[in-house]
Amino acid sequence: MLIANSPMHHRTPRRAAALGLLSMLLSLSNAALASASECYSIQDSDRRNYCLALGNQQSSYCYSISAQDARNACLAATKSESSYCYSISAQNARNDCLAATKSESSYCYSISGNDEKNMCLATTKQESSYCYSISGYDNKNLCLARTKRERSYCYSISSNTLKSACLSGF
Repeated sequence: MLIANSPMHHRTPRRAAALGLLSMLLSLSNAALASASECYSIQDSDRRNYCLALGNQQSSYCYSISAQDARNACLAATKSESSYCYSISAQNARNDCLAATKSESSYCYSISGNDEKNMCLATTKQESSYCYSISGYDNKNLCLARTKRERSYCYSISSNTLKSACLSGF
């Protein structure tokens, strides 16, 4: 999974935005979202639609996502269908998607970047110990919120978009 502020985000602005979006979205796909009410505070329409798709378990929201990789990740998550993962062009995101939809952590080991790999392992195995190896503060808190299922970690996230997405899982 690509994580915010990782070196992979410095390619092109449009590609970086899509990869950053996909990173955040995939980190949410492992959690069953109980409520979509927090999704409405997300300004970016692709992120909001992904959040609503997971929160409402309705794949119809996925078709409104403009970024193709994010759309495929959304469809994979809402339909619990790993075949959509194979259409994701970014290799790390594809492996993260496969790990999440197949519940197989072995895919995480093919992910380059320690933070991305640890986020994948933590969420796939539901083991918070991997979160402590993630260097980014916001991503570490997102990881801890998901693996420990504790909303309080979401409030420590400085990015409003990521915080809203995190809170939507509770």
